[in-house]
Amino acid sequence: MTIGERCTCKAILHRLVGLISVVALFPAVVCGCQNNFGISVSAYELYNYFNADGKVERWEYQSLDESIDWVLEITKGSIDVVEEGQIVELVHGDAGTELPLWMVRWMNDPYNGVRIYGFVDLVNGSETEFETPVQVAVGSSLPGDTIRTTTDGFTFTSRFEGIGGCETIAVPGWRDEHCAIVTISDDDDDLATNGILTGTYTLAGRYGPALLELDAYQTTWSLSDYTLVE
Repeated sequence: MTIGERCTCKAILHRLVGLISVVALFPAVVCGCQNNFGISVSAYELYNYFNADGKVERWEYQSLDESIDWVLEITKGSIDVVEEGQIVELVHGDAGTELPLWMVRWMNDPYNGVRIYGFVDLVNGSETEFETPVQVAVGSSLPGDTIRTTTDGFTFTSRFEGIGGCETIAVPGWRDEHCAIVTISDDDDDLATNGILTGTYTLAGRYGPALLELDAYQTTWSLSDYTLVE
């Protein structure tokens, strides 16, 4: 978003009831913006899509590759309150064996946007804590917005690709224009280096990732179940 654009935001909901479109299966937060030329554009509050500190506390995913038969489980771990806000630990693991695989430290709120503070490989114990957090999104974002963060010898590029469908195993109805698509890449040729961060995130408003294509896994994970915060 360029300086001078003006945005006002509201939560919109979409749900198809019979032939009448009324409100949503889940809310998508959209901002109505006007750029310097007076042209109206739509911006999105992506922190409501990543939503690490939101209404879901546990996600389960099945791979769209039928040869992969284990289930990826992501659960909320501890919450670290710092000066900027709350950092939430999201723990990746094998749901069947309960083997922990990765932990990623996220922040998402209206003031800081979406940030990644670091990650831990829970299999071999290696830990990465970024001196400067990776900025994934700001408060309001337009499709095509790109953010670059240089930290710890890497340059991360986050791009808001736009809004699209995200039909999942859990909710086939998300096939319409319900989800924000964000890609994260780095300048390292080895996909394993930051692979638990880099890839494509297809995100349902207030529910988090509906589809995950992370370089560390080399497959597409589809949301198959989730548990809401009580």
